[in-house]
Amino acid sequence: MTKLSEIPFFFSLLLVCFPVSSAENQSIITDVVYGHKDGLALTFDAHLPVEGNGAAVIIINSGGHRSPRFDLGGTYAQSELPSMSPHHPLLEEGYVVFDLRHGSIPRYSIPEIVVDIQQGVEFIHQNAEHYEVNPEKIGVWGQSAGGHLALLVALNPELALAAESVGNESHLVSAVVAMAPLTDLASLMGSPREGSPGPPGMDFIKERYPDFSPSSFASAGDPPTLLIHGTEDNLVPMSQSQLMHSALQDVGTDAQLLVIEGAGHLLWLRDEIFPPTLDWFNNHLLGK
Repeated sequence: MTKLSEIPFFFSLLLVCFPVSSAENQSIITDVVYGHKDGLALTFDAHLPVEGNGAAVIIINSGGHRSPRFDLGGTYAQSELPSMSPHHPLLEEGYVVFDLRHGSIPRYSIPEIVVDIQQGVEFIHQNAEHYEVNPEKIGVWGQSAGGHLALLVALNPELALAAESVGNESHLVSAVVAMAPLTDLASLMGSPREGSPGPPGMDFIKERYPDFSPSSFASAGDPPTLLIHGTEDNLVPMSQSQLMHSALQDVGTDAQLLVIEGAGHLLWLRDEIFPPTLDWFNNHLLGK
């Protein structure tokens, strides 16, 4: 006979192993474990469309290098921002959407967080066929700190070596959308805004800033990258995206910078970001 005290644990296993229905007639597989750190599980949620197109987008769930920053409809957290639904257009188009979480500041700094993201993206790449996804058709998308981490996982040449073990000789992802990303930590910290101590998670020596600045890793053959930035962003200056755009163009990478006039930092809340983002993934992952 099952003890009453065992029921919550048993139910939690069901949530992890089986899809949870949602209001959009999609399925959500919550809290898939991709690794462990300090005795804690590192997890993502998989949002499954009604009819898949064989491609996927990994959304880096991070704001200020804290995760989860927002709730895509799972059961793990309350939304910090209203009307957060960046995954809905992707699901309607047939993409599997992975909501990837990482260890957060202040317990972990950026160098430790990057390792989590690398591990999570590689795990998804290795297990893509389980979700009926072609591992060559995976994109990554993030805002602010999430955009910073998305660019690092896409451009960091160390990942090319890791990818060889899973049959991809170049990159683990094939397209990138980064909104208001941090791209050059040295320049960002060299000109802090009045009253601001700079981005959180920067408690490591400044000599290592280039190691965690996406602009340092622009090289020929990088995945096509769409950068989106608002002209009124008072947290991450638009020059960060302009610098990244120039670096990618200089090496011949397909890169575009979309400037949203009058937009601040919270681009998730701007309806005009969704059509170009969807078009970018459709073009570079599906060939539309």
